[in-house]
Amino acid sequence: MKKIEDIEMIQKKKFINVKEFALIFNISNRTQANFRGRIHNSLPYIQTTRRGNITYQMEQVENWFKNHSK
Repeated sequence: MKKIEDIEMIQKKKFINVKEFALIFNISNRTQANFRGRIHNSLPYIQTTRRGNITYQMEQVENWFKNHSK
């Protein structure tokens, strides 16, 4: 398990990867993929090439969570 200091440092970043997202928000990689694949209200992400690494912009993710209803 990561230290609280590590999580706080990740939260200050502008961009995070899938592992960091899972650590901060406690949402598995598979659930993230489901959220990204939605037609409506999908989780915003950045992927520069097909099958490339997925990155999230923290500001967009925070706004998504504010507007996201379960």
